[in-house]
Amino acid sequence: MTDGNNFRGQLALYFPDCPATQAAARTAAFSAPDLVSLVQTYNTACSPTRQPGRSLLAQAQIRRRVALRGGLLAGARYNRIDYRTDGLLVADPTCANCRFFPLGGLYAELIQPGRTGALFGEFLLSTFRAPADFQHTNGNQPTTYSTFTFSTKVATARLGVRYSFPLPHEQQWLFSASYELSRTINPRFSAVRGVPYTPVRDDAYYPIQTLLPALGLGWRTGPLTLSADGLLLSDGRAGEFLGFFVSQSFVLRTSLAYRLGRNPDQAAPRTTVRP
Repeated sequence: MTDGNNFRGQLALYFPDCPATQAAARTAAFSAPDLVSLVQTYNTACSPTRQPGRSLLAQAQIRRRVALRGGLLAGARYNRIDYRTDGLLVADPTCANCRFFPLGGLYAELIQPGRTGALFGEFLLSTFRAPADFQHTNGNQPTTYSTFTFSTKVATARLGVRYSFPLPHEQQWLFSASYELSRTINPRFSAVRGVPYTPVRDDAYYPIQTLLPALGLGWRTGPLTLSADGLLLSDGRAGEFLGFFVSQSFVLRTSLAYRLGRNPDQAAPRTTVRP
C-alpha cells in the first residue's frame, strides 16, 4: 500500500462514493496529518451528518515535561479589614475598609508533566483607602490626637499551587491554595480634624495573611481563566497566637486572566512538504 503512490489508489477504493475525498486522495501524502484530513473531508462532505469527526492526532503528540505560561489579569477586590493596634485605630470600630477596589497584574504558572497540577505566582497592584485615628494611651483613657484619611497603593506577591479537573471541549475546573505578602506603596495621609500629626511609614501597614492559605476556585476555557478566591487577614483581636488563625478581617477577589502566547501543548503550525 505504501509502495510509490499505490496507496492513493487504495484510498480511492475506500471512498468510492465521495468525489471530494477521491479528489483529495490524488494529492495526499502518506502522513498522519494528511490521512486524518482525508477522513475529515469525507465526514464533512459525504457522511450522513456532514460533521467532522473527533481527531485523536493532537492527543497522541508528545507533551513537554513541564510548561511555562503566563499573561495578564484584571478584576476587583473586596476588603473587610479591622485594625487593632496601639497606634492606628479605625474611626469606624466595625470596619476599616469595607469597599470594592480594582486590581490588575501579571501571572505565571509552571505546569507539571501530568497537566493536572501547577505552581503559580501573581504580582498584583490595587488601592486601599480608609478613615483612621491616631491614638495614644494615657493611663486607661485613649486620647485622640488626629483623625485623617489613609490612602495608598498595595503591591501583592502571591505564590501557590493549582489543581485542574478536565472538562469537555478543552475546559477545566481549577482549585488553588496560596499565600501572599502585601506592602503599601507611597502612602498618603490627609488630616481631617484634631491635633496635627504626621504619621510615619510604620503606621501605613497592610495586614498580613493568617497562617491559613487562601482558597480559590476557577474555570478555564482556551486562553481565558475566570477565578475567585478569599483569605483571612490577621487583625490581632483573638490574641497573639489565635490571631494568626482566627480573624474577622478578610479579602475576597475575582479576576479574569488572559494567557499570552499559544498553548504550550499545541503544536506549532507546520508546512507539509510534498514530493
